[in-house]
Amino acid sequence: IGEASHPIIGRCRAIIIESEGEEKLVSQEARQDTADLKKEDIINIVRDKGIVGLGGAAFPTSVKLSPPEGKKIDTIIINGAECEPFLTCDYRLMIEEPKEIIYGIYLISKALGVKNVIIGIEDNKLDAIENLGSALFKVRTEDVNIKVKSLKDRKSVV
Repeated sequence: IGEASHPIIGRCRAIIIESEGEEKLVSQEARQDTADLKKEDIINIVRDKGIVGLGGAAFPTSVKLSPPEGKKIDTIIINGAECEPFLTCDYRLMIEEPKEIIYGIYLISKALGVKNVIIGIEDNKLDAIENLGSALFKVRTEDVNIKVKSLKDRKSVV
């Protein structure tokens, strides 16, 4: 425990972890073939892997993929707009991993039984819009209608 820099309060006491200089992969599971996964399989994998939302509450994604009985979801809207200026993590993923994003969206739509998906991306991120649009033709998404839509960014609206 020692003094450390903090981006908001300046200095604070913190637990300091020092690396031993080694980086090694602890375990890496073989990638599972997902083509024949059923709704329940997808939800179980998400639950078993501990996937949660990144809002402060860490809400389980498996619950989000399990709507109440009798509730039909027609369309999924994917928010590809960053929530704060200068954040770029979503943007970088759209640039670097567009096929994985499209396939993940396909699995979500399969788990929810949804046939329509709209991905909204700010119009100042044309390369992200193009990357995801191109990935639509490279990823098998069967009978799910996925569209990438350009959104006006805040500067265009104000």
